[in-house]
Amino acid sequence: MLDKERKMLFDLNVMDAISDHFGGMGEMNKAMQGKDQMKHLRWLLTELLNEGSEDGEALLTEKQVGKLIHSGNLVEVSQAISAVIAKDGRGNQNLTDDDDEVKNATAGKSQ
Repeated sequence: MLDKERKMLFDLNVMDAISDHFGGMGEMNKAMQGKDQMKHLRWLLTELLNEGSEDGEALLTEKQVGKLIHSGNLVEVSQAISAVIAKDGRGNQNLTDDDDEVKNATAGKSQ
């Protein structure tokens, strides 16, 4: 849960955006460990949230996403991003604030 329940989706569109932005998944992993990791995290979260948004819902800007993340939920959000990327790509994972493993974010779309 961020400002409201939101979903993330890691699909081909996001993979393509990662390829354009970083040069591929391997390069993304390196960048996420570098000095600009917070910028990269915000960019990636924006892509995942916008891809998981409902049709017709206004897309979020990086600035708006940055305002949703703070020291109180940064770890949980990072874990949710890792979890949605690690899933099978169909967006099957739905993580809510009631989940003991990951809090403060939701991932995937229900089928």
